[in-house]
Amino acid sequence: MRIGELAARTGCSVRALRHYEHAGVLSSVRQDNGYRSFTPDDAARVRLIRLFLSVGFTLDEIRRFAPCWQAGRGPDDPVEADVAADFYRRKLADIDAQLRDL
Repeated sequence: MRIGELAARTGCSVRALRHYEHAGVLSSVRQDNGYRSFTPDDAARVRLIRLFLSVGFTLDEIRRFAPCWQAGRGPDDPVEADVAADFYRRKLADIDAQLRDL
């Protein structure tokens, strides 16, 4: 599907989708005519990106762990899995602190 259709399916602007692609959290394939082409799975990916952003993740943080959630599993390397788990624990603690402040 083209970027306009992905935007319509996700309620996300075309500009935001281009930004996500530039930031490395979303990818597309260029067709011969130069248009971006996305898969149906990309709609779910965009919704997940927006969810992560809405709870305080940055695009850099999302990109760092994107291979895990895009594959639907954790890192293969146990050390990297521990790093990811520690990161998520810290992020949850930050969110809990924000909730207490609110």
